[in-house]
Amino acid sequence: MADSTNPSMQRQAKTLRVKQEIAKELLNHNGELLQWLTDLEADLDHLPCYDTRISRPVLHLLDETLLMAQELNSLSQDRFTDLYGALDRIRAEVLPIFSKRKDTTSLPISVFLDHEKTGDSHLTGGKAAGIAALNRLFPHNVPSGFILTTAAYRRLMNAEDLEQRVRLAMKDIAYIGDTKRFHDIAESLRSLLSHHSLSKEIREAIERSAAQLDPEGTTQWAVRSSAIGEDGRFSFAGQFESVLNVPHANLAEAYLQVVSSRFTDRTMRYRLHAGFREVDTPMAVLFMPMVQAQAAGIVQTQDPLNPESDSLILHTVNGLGDVVVRGERQPDILRLERSDPHQLQDLRRAEGSRRDDDFYLDDIARSSVAVMAMRVERELGYPVEIEWALDTQGKVWLLQSRRLSPSPQGAARRKHSGGSPLAEGGVTICAGRAEGNLVRYEPGLKPEDLETGSVLLVDHPTPDHAIFLPRLAALLAIHGNPAGHIATLSREFFVPSLFQLGDSHKRLHNGTRISLNAAKRSIYAGSRWKGVRERVLVRIASSGRNRHSGALYSPIMELNLTDPTERSFKAKSCRSIHDCIRFMHEMTLHSLFRLGDEQRRQGNRGSLMLNTELPLRLHLMDLGHCLDKEKDSVDPQAVRSLPFAAWWKGVSDPRLHWSDRWTRAFAGLSEDFKEQVMGDTRGPRRSGDANYAIVGGDYLNVNTRMSYHYAMIDATVGPGSQANHVHFRFFGGGGPKQNRERRILFLERVLRQAQFGVDCQGELLTAWLRHHPQSTCEKALRLLGRLMVFSRDLDGVRLDDDALQAMAADFLTRFGEAS
Repeated sequence: MADSTNPSMQRQAKTLRVKQEIAKELLNHNGELLQWLTDLEADLDHLPCYDTRISRPVLHLLDETLLMAQELNSLSQDRFTDLYGALDRIRAEVLPIFSKRKDTTSLPISVFLDHEKTGDSHLTGGKAAGIAALNRLFPHNVPSGFILTTAAYRRLMNAEDLEQRVRLAMKDIAYIGDTKRFHDIAESLRSLLSHHSLSKEIREAIERSAAQLDPEGTTQWAVRSSAIGEDGRFSFAGQFESVLNVPHANLAEAYLQVVSSRFTDRTMRYRLHAGFREVDTPMAVLFMPMVQAQAAGIVQTQDPLNPESDSLILHTVNGLGDVVVRGERQPDILRLERSDPHQLQDLRRAEGSRRDDDFYLDDIARSSVAVMAMRVERELGYPVEIEWALDTQGKVWLLQSRRLSPSPQGAARRKHSGGSPLAEGGVTICAGRAEGNLVRYEPGLKPEDLETGSVLLVDHPTPDHAIFLPRLAALLAIHGNPAGHIATLSREFFVPSLFQLGDSHKRLHNGTRISLNAAKRSIYAGSRWKGVRERVLVRIASSGRNRHSGALYSPIMELNLTDPTERSFKAKSCRSIHDCIRFMHEMTLHSLFRLGDEQRRQGNRGSLMLNTELPLRLHLMDLGHCLDKEKDSVDPQAVRSLPFAAWWKGVSDPRLHWSDRWTRAFAGLSEDFKEQVMGDTRGPRRSGDANYAIVGGDYLNVNTRMSYHYAMIDATVGPGSQANHVHFRFFGGGGPKQNRERRILFLERVLRQAQFGVDCQGELLTAWLRHHPQSTCEKALRLLGRLMVFSRDLDGVRLDDDALQAMAADFLTRFGEAS
């Protein structure tokens, strides 16, 4: 032990204690700022950037991040002064945003369809703007109508503090996995809006506008959604409610019914998946007189599956066309030449139609629809999908227009090996290959009942099935309309889909693994193509995570510095507040390791050794009264930390085997030689260094070398869910490079099954679980503990694709949380 009476040693010990206190304060500061970021992200979903409820916490974040940077430089002898320049750049980017306050009080709350402002989608919404474009081209073929604008919606939400009530109800909505709780929140919001009393101003705007177009009050109206973003990059096809045949006296109630449809389960999940914030999608509502249709349908100016063909597609039924877009009825499908005079190439009657019946759509009407559709495409400069109707007088009306979403084409050009398909046929909706276990849809099925990457088989696909799309490898339908809303959504979500399978579905059995080539309309038994399953899971895991809207996202929320092993992980590379906080957290941990090493070299007790019979040398550093400092070491059970207790339960699972193969194999060899042969110098700890765990009541950071790989866990776990997170990083290891990369694939399979988000880059794996309840996070930490120990034995195990799948399944069976 060092001489504690030596003045020099006393000064050194005092300096080390001061630095350790600064480091602890930095970690506490980090947790507080991350909580501020999380709260701010939730508020940004509902409030415009210039609102003081946004600007005040952002300015506070800037000030507190600067204070944290000063603390880090005090700890590190000014090694990171580039942080000051980064924060100055961020501040200069943010401050002008707050000065751009918009005056929304002068915006009209209602406009007619031919008004000059109707083309402004921020005022009238995407659907009305699309109809306005049709009206400019064909003013005599678009019904007159009016729009209650997004300004009316803003005033509706500001009345009786509706906005605040919605905001509180939707707090944490993006992280709620329980379907019943999600449904209850959605139901309460719909009830709140549908039973709300409209202001006199909004009621009078509806009555005044309707009376101008219908002085007698005898018209039946169609009341339809027109949210910002609707019929754009994401179509929102079928997500909002339309109310048809509404009498004049019920227009106000129909308006509230459409607005409240923003808060159905499916629309809320759709917005979350697409990355739309609440503040980005205010609802305008379109009022149009009903067309008494003898025929109706959809025209697509290109074949979605073969854009290079000289064909436009006409989907039509006799009567109203809403049954087509909802997928409730199969249409007749006509293929016409794109060029004038639009000769008929092919006519396929709907199932059950009599082939010898006279067709209800004559050549004149058919040609009229095609001519107008092609002109719209030429004027707009992109292929379109238009809803149309033919009235009882033989006049064609255009009712809606949106950009056509083509199917991905890459999979259609691949060559495939032989073998007989299990089932063939149907209509390709979205091309691509997929693999997964087949699930036959039954009423009551919930998204969380589906294993991620399942193939769902439904009878009649409807917009209600959209809530499953973010979890699906593929969608199959026995019936279904290729021009329906769910077909559009499956292409948006890039989910390979086949409709109209007919009797061939009888050869598909629930729970079996199948492989699908939607472009070839072929379904095979089992796993067929190498790597397809992994690509499906990557596509699902990456979807719905890009919530990049809003001017403040880039300078505040975006995280660019993710991998501390990269050369670009530097203070001067920070481009956002989140980057700065992430960088300072990593540097604080490195500083703590150096302090711990320095204290141990000087014989000071800055950390306590963990008492364990396991072959793991672990030093614990206390972040907040978690250890008994009167002792030289501590038993695992005496560590007062929720996340540590969960992780240690996994590490110390008695079913795990701690092999000493490498210890025996390298007996007598130097650490430097072993590091050169087996190690990975990217990690901050060598195999001969001490392993550290930093513990707090609800915090854990573990950095370890187990055999010849490096692993890190950073976790905050407490009774709430908002600030809870479990982050895991793993790289390195023994054996050939190919084998190390295969081990990463094994870890990926296990972690994805455990609902982690995962990113793999060669031998580096990063995984995360955020905003989950305490029990879920503790379960995840137990799994990580077992996984870290289990992975020690994979350095010398030869892995192939079949072994990976079998090993992952075996691990989850043996060490999953049921055990």
